Amino acid sequence: MQGFLMLSPMSAYVMSGVDRHTIADQLYRDGGSEDASHRCEVNARYGSFDLLAEILQETGLHAGQHVSDIACGSGQHLQAYGQRVGESGLAVGFDFSPHAVDACRLKGLNVCVADAGNIPLPSASMDILTCNYAIYYMPDLVRVLKEWARVLKPGGILLVSGPAADSNNELYL
Repeated sequence: MQGFLMLSPMSAYVMSGVDRHTIADQLYRDGGSEDASHRCEVNARYGSFDLLAEILQETGLHAGQHVSDIACGSGQHLQAYGQRVGESGLAVGFDFSPHAVDACRLKGLNVCVADAGNIPLPSASMDILTCNYAIYYMPDLVRVLKEWARVLKPGGILLVSGPAADSNNELYL
C-alpha cells in the first residue's frame, strides 16, 4: 500500500478489527512496561505537552492525600505521586500486567496486579484516581467507572487522559 506509514504497534490491531482488551493484552505481552516507559520518556523529551505536570496542577495533589494510578504501567506517574503525597499519604498503583507490576516494585513503588473494574481498595478511600492512556483498552467501561466511583471519596477527583488529535504520534516514535 503506497503512502502507508504504521505509527504504532496498535495500528495493526486496530486495522484488523481486534477488540481493545486484546490489543492491551498483546501490547503488554510484546512490550510490557518497557514500552510504556519508552513512550513516557520519548514524550518527555520530544513532546510538546507535559502530562505529569498538568496532572499535578489540575488535581492539586499534595502531602497526606491518597492517590491511585490505574493501569500504572512502568510507574513514572506513580513515582511522582508518591513524592508529592509523602509519608503521610498513600500512592498506590494497579495494572493487569504482572510484568509491569514487577517492574514498578523494583522501583520501590506500592503496586499490585488488578483489573481496573475490580480494585482491591476500600470504598471511599481515595482522594484522587488517575488513568492515563489506558481507559480505551478496558472492555466494560460501565463496570470500570462504577468501581472507580466506589473507591473515590465524596468530592474526590477522577482524572482520565488519552491521546488527542496531534499528540498520539509523539507516543510512538
